[in-house]
Amino acid sequence: MHGAIRAKKIGGNAGYSTAIPRSLTKLRSYTT
Repeated sequence: MHGAIRAKKIGGNAGYSTAIPRSLTKLRSYTT
């Protein structure tokens, strides 16, 4: 159980780390 929760947390963090730069690049493209 703990391993699954840990994997979910790591997966979620990885998802956010990849999604945030995409949104930032999109915002930059809109501003420029």
